[in-house]
Amino acid sequence: AGHWLAEGKFELQGDTAKMGGPSRGRQHGPELFAGFRFHFVAQVRKPKKDCCEEAEGPAPHELVRFARRAGAEVMDTLRKLPDAKEDPPHLADELLLSKRKRKRSSNSTKETSGLPSFWWRKPIMVTVPSKVTKGRASERTTRLAEELGWVILPS
Repeated sequence: AGHWLAEGKFELQGDTAKMGGPSRGRQHGPELFAGFRFHFVAQVRKPKKDCCEEAEGPAPHELVRFARRAGAEVMDTLRKLPDAKEDPPHLADELLLSKRKRKRSSNSTKETSGLPSFWWRKPIMVTVPSKVTKGRASERTTRLAEELGWVILPS
């Protein structure tokens, strides 16, 4: 399409987790990512076998703009940062309540998502698919983010 499309037509119906979803996220507008700290990095992704070429999503600079408009702090460089002391207001209450419910219903204390507990308090590096990056910089950046304690998520 060459431009962002209105997401309403493409939303999944029946959010079984009841943890939010796109329409609830839009209700928070400029505070959706308040309290989050992000760093965006382009990363070459290997094409999947027997699959069509992956469509490119937004460029890192577009995601930076979106994150800032939604209240996030965007870091230009990776550096050691302490965990945030406060939780994003609209996210924390529901997640904490959900975690308490799951804890009562399960004896396991392990995170099943693969993310650390209270992951939203940590700085987050978002990898953005790209066809071209500068050498092996993205691999080094990912290793550095891990060493510094950042959560690494794909866009």
